[in-house]
Amino acid sequence: MVGIFFLAISTGLPVSLGVDTFKVWMWEEGTPLHLVALLNITSFPYIAKVFFGPIVDQFKIPFLHQWLGRRRSWSLVSQVIMLFGFLLMGQVFGTHHLTITIGILICISFASAFNHTALNAYRVEIMTPELNSIAAVVGGLGYRLAKLIAGAGALLLAASWGWNLTYLIIPMIFIITIITTVLVAEPEIHDHEPKVIAKGDFSEWFKTRLVQPFKDFVQKHPVDWKLITLFILLYGMGDFLIEGISTIFYLDIGFNKVEVANIAKAFGLVCTIIGGIIGGHMVLVFGINRMIYITTILHCFSYISLLMLAQVGDSLPWLYTSVLAEFITEGMKTSALVSYVSLLCGKTYYTASQYALFSSMKVILRPVLGAWAGVMATYLGWSIFFAVSMVLSLIPLFFYYRIQYQPLHHVPQN
Repeated sequence: MVGIFFLAISTGLPVSLGVDTFKVWMWEEGTPLHLVALLNITSFPYIAKVFFGPIVDQFKIPFLHQWLGRRRSWSLVSQVIMLFGFLLMGQVFGTHHLTITIGILICISFASAFNHTALNAYRVEIMTPELNSIAAVVGGLGYRLAKLIAGAGALLLAASWGWNLTYLIIPMIFIITIITTVLVAEPEIHDHEPKVIAKGDFSEWFKTRLVQPFKDFVQKHPVDWKLITLFILLYGMGDFLIEGISTIFYLDIGFNKVEVANIAKAFGLVCTIIGGIIGGHMVLVFGINRMIYITTILHCFSYISLLMLAQVGDSLPWLYTSVLAEFITEGMKTSALVSYVSLLCGKTYYTASQYALFSSMKVILRPVLGAWAGVMATYLGWSIFFAVSMVLSLIPLFFYYRIQYQPLHHVPQN
């Protein structure tokens, strides 16, 4: 379990350090907001990682495969690329070579996606079925700790020592995860893949893992599958706009990096976890149908606190209020969606593939809307930008209202 924890850290570091934190550095260097927000496009490999599975499954890295095995060899190469990528990115951007820096960041994003794919497979294979759920929780803790270090920790370091040194220190954590990757045990693999896939027929894999699971979903919901798909695709529209530039918003209205790190990052993470726990319990009490409506509307109204914050400026009480309202309701809303998606997948032959498909589907608009957020905030202003985000966050409820599908009956629907 200790190994799983440290390996998970390598999956969380690049998510924050590569895009979220780097956007702050770009903005402080004088890069226009609409260009800063375009950096969200570089996170697309995280969404496309559902396609990386067959590559990690089928291709063996020469020499390293004999030493470390299939999963760890892919993870090791990915982590080494991320380590040197971040070290290089930190030094190159200091000389204002933005194009080269973005190219490096795209390479890091691909390496991160491959690392995440390989380590997810490693966790499933190394653990017994009884321990896999515990390992998932432990991995989640490592992932969140890494995001906290690369988010709040990086902002605190940058406030004291500057960005170049920050991007020299934080990536060194990869040395710990690389050593862990070398030392942990390799799982025993019992290959049950069909021969056609073992030979590298990716068209067959595409049909088996993506087309057939989606076809099964359509057959289960012949009347409303389009509405369900639209609902999942659009569910996070408001969040994707705001989270793309939220840190820059806090800095722009007068807060410093230390305040943002302690309140928006650290306190916000705690609120998200608490909101997730509350949301999970409320699903059992009120049922998924009601919770979709309740959490979506509550989260929409939490944007009012951002509107007020845009008006009052750098008020710490309002910042605490805004973060508390936004992140607790976000955690609740996420719990409701996870419950709904799990419900759609059910217990079928395609459960895992369908869940992976829906998980990618629900965030597919994140890089696109995140990239547009800077343009919208620049030309509309913060207040109107948040008002538009509020309206967009309610649109998915229109599709959910029309969905004829009802959640499983064993979930209380009081």
